[in-house]
Amino acid sequence: MHRPRTCPVSTNGVSCGHPVIASHSQQRKGPLKEITEAGHVVGFSNGPNAKPSDNRRQDFAKVSAKRASTFPGLCAKHDATVFSEIENKTLNPSYRNSLGLAIRCTLYEAIVHTDAGLFLNWLREVPSFEFWMDPTVYTDELEHMAHYARYNWDLVNLLQRIESKKSTRKLFFYSALIDAALPFSSTGCFCIENDIAGNQLQPFSDFGRKFSYAQLTIMPQSNGTTLLSVSSTNDRDRDSSWRFVKSYAECKAELLPNAILRTALEYTENTYFRPSWINSLNSSQKKLILERFDDRAVFEVGKEKPHASLAAPLDLEISGTRVKFASNVT
Repeated sequence: MHRPRTCPVSTNGVSCGHPVIASHSQQRKGPLKEITEAGHVVGFSNGPNAKPSDNRRQDFAKVSAKRASTFPGLCAKHDATVFSEIENKTLNPSYRNSLGLAIRCTLYEAIVHTDAGLFLNWLREVPSFEFWMDPTVYTDELEHMAHYARYNWDLVNLLQRIESKKSTRKLFFYSALIDAALPFSSTGCFCIENDIAGNQLQPFSDFGRKFSYAQLTIMPQSNGTTLLSVSSTNDRDRDSSWRFVKSYAECKAELLPNAILRTALEYTENTYFRPSWINSLNSSQKKLILERFDDRAVFEVGKEKPHASLAAPLDLEISGTRVKFASNVT
């Protein structure tokens, strides 16, 4: 199942080809630093970069900040240069920042889902020993995983063409500044289903549909603020993309922190918390977060969530309110 790990960046049609390093989809000296305590953040036991465990019950897990959000992404040179405009600095809401963050989110998903597809193929073709789970329950999803990875690579290329103004396609975006460093950070690129107003935008049971995807970044910053970016390209279902992004623009300022945590829990596994914040929660609140962390549909094509899955509020007090925003959907 191993594959050569070479940098995917291309210049004038020529691939870089240098060995990759463990890139951070969430910068270690950026948002992760704001939630790191004693060298660790808190993730989920079945989330990315958590240590393997014999405990099959979903729980919180301590994750080293060195490992959190890492993926075999770019070579050392391109890791330092490709995203230089959105790293090592305090960001404000803007189209350029949302575009750069969207590219990084999508590159992460393209690589990790390519690896997941290769792993599923390995499960189907190679194993002759006993697993604690039955590998045949996953192998039917290989085609779905390959499609997901392939479209994310296409989306990376599209976003780069939009960035260089070589495409007439459009990126809908909503970017907001929250006046508190939230106790969690998250990134993801995912297939849109419902919005935060309780509307189903794309039924997953409609197999003939060309589904639109969205990108999410929640980025606590060193100046005591958090940058949020939600975006979606108009190359698939334009109306679903626009309505999804628009629902965040219409969210009340003081309710936005709760809404974006709900989105992170439902749509991406690449979410981490400040340990002391998790420890401050009571057992019911911890259980609520674990229940809302939606990993159930990862390998189940066509499985739909209730229309109000994102609209239902989390019973948590999260300090912070929107104080500034930029968008092209308002």
